[in-house]
Amino acid sequence: MPAGAKGSELLQGTITIAAEPARLALDPDVLGTTTIEWLTYNQDAEVWVSMDGDPEKLFARAPAGTKVASFIQLGHYYLFRLYEGIEHSTLLAWTSVTTQSKPTSQLGFNYWPANNGWPNGGWGSAALDDANWSVLRTGVTADLDHAASLGAGIVRLMFWPEANAFTMPSQFSPEYYEQTRNLVELISLLAARNLQVIISFANDYLRMRNDTYTLWGEFYGDSEAGFQTFLRDSVRWIDGYVNAIEASPWRLSVICYDYQNEYNNIGKEPNQGYTNRYVAYLYDSSAIPDGKRGVSLSHAFRDASGLKLVLDSSPGPLRGLRHLDFIDFHVYPESGQNADIVPCVDHLIAIFPGAVPIVGEFGYSSGAGGQFSEASQTVGVVDVAARCEAQRVSYFINWQLCDDHSPLGLFQQYSWGYDVHTPKLALAVMARRVGVLTNSNFEAVDQGLPVGWQLGATPGALSLDSPLKVVGAAPSETWVSHCYASIAAIRPGQVWLSSDRTAVIPGRTLYVNAFLRSSMSDVCITIVEYDAALQRTDRQGPKFTPPSFRFYNYLQQAGAWNVTLSSETRYVIVNISATCAGPSFLDIGTVSLAQR
Repeated sequence: MPAGAKGSELLQGTITIAAEPARLALDPDVLGTTTIEWLTYNQDAEVWVSMDGDPEKLFARAPAGTKVASFIQLGHYYLFRLYEGIEHSTLLAWTSVTTQSKPTSQLGFNYWPANNGWPNGGWGSAALDDANWSVLRTGVTADLDHAASLGAGIVRLMFWPEANAFTMPSQFSPEYYEQTRNLVELISLLAARNLQVIISFANDYLRMRNDTYTLWGEFYGDSEAGFQTFLRDSVRWIDGYVNAIEASPWRLSVICYDYQNEYNNIGKEPNQGYTNRYVAYLYDSSAIPDGKRGVSLSHAFRDASGLKLVLDSSPGPLRGLRHLDFIDFHVYPESGQNADIVPCVDHLIAIFPGAVPIVGEFGYSSGAGGQFSEASQTVGVVDVAARCEAQRVSYFINWQLCDDHSPLGLFQQYSWGYDVHTPKLALAVMARRVGVLTNSNFEAVDQGLPVGWQLGATPGALSLDSPLKVVGAAPSETWVSHCYASIAAIRPGQVWLSSDRTAVIPGRTLYVNAFLRSSMSDVCITIVEYDAALQRTDRQGPKFTPPSFRFYNYLQQAGAWNVTLSSETRYVIVNISATCAGPSFLDIGTVSLAQR
């Protein structure tokens, strides 16, 4: 903010600037349009605009007015700042316009690699420690390709200090600096897949121990001096990650930094007062840039007004200028947390005009310790997705792709997989719902055969009697949506199952995955591209030979893989093949296919 900012001197509501819409879903190479409206009571005022935090340019000069901005480009964010007079020195108010690729409402996942075993079975940004990242990186790339194949458009990464190399007080281990460096590489992997990113900070030193004293007080001393040192260390902790990202070529992939995960307004005093001061201090003092400022709420109705009061009224150099670009709320209907999405969104828009509402976490639990069966979890997940899409919520982000242990030792049951090779039913159903492939989980059957799929083989490899069938899943295999395709071979050769031709957008990147079980070798997925004249090009993925009798995640077992389509490609076929040496089988579970 310019040194001349004087938002603290203004009466709330007397001076405003707003963008409508504040977030645009755009196609590549298509300019978007938004309308900027501002109001002051001065004789002169100016609106200046900057793209991605670059130097500002004059947009309009008038004490009040409306002007269309028709230059909004996908992949960029824009800051519109309202200044007093014509000296470009005293900031009165500001707002932002952000962008995303279509569709308007997109699925995402909270993420850290599952079962990394570092440290002591922990989970979180410790995955970015040098010793861990070198081991985990290959699996991470496969995870990201899998998420993209499920139609994901965003990944949310959470950072906890006490579990991730931030040792109180005032000491940062070497692993912390390793994390800030390796985080940039992780962001580059996400950017390569056109996945946007939210970085969320969850400082649990704001918690109280045994409802009697704060953790920060325990480590820093329960005094004002101790609290001030804690605040400075917290900014230092956050800024290490933020500065590393913002100095990188992939900074535009990160759309939002969440100052404090699940802010709530009902904490016990005096800790609630400290929490409020913490949020305001971080807003004023951290390196989080305008255009990417966000906070997540525990409960939309309970906590929104309290947060608004904190941002508007807390002392500090940016008092009166604390605008949020994103407001995040979390949906866990089984516990009653923000179960009714529509009024939550409307309420947040009313409290934080100009901020983009997103569902940064949602989930229904299933499996060991979960409240629901996989079927019930699936119904709930589909319902949340449908309501978010109907409300045009930019992102709805499930809590984890695969289960794992959190830093607090709490097993998560909200994911769509027990591990990377054992997904739940929700994954199969959502792959069909958001993907571009017909009958991706083989539920549609005609005379015992999967609709939209064709069997092929080298001569003599298959018997003439039912070489392909759809098999009902065993209770332990409900993730395949109650069925999977099974190919039986009797002689040496090659077998394959091919999807119907699917229309695609030329030049986009195609992401595909499947869950496969086989006694054959060289199991492989191939993307067959067709141009308008139906001339074909085969793009073969890596091969693997299953080591045991179980389903395997193709990308995790064979290796990360995706296909950038030719500019001439109009259709694709997914071909899943294997080589047989004699009597053997190939079982094909959920197939996911999407473009980014």
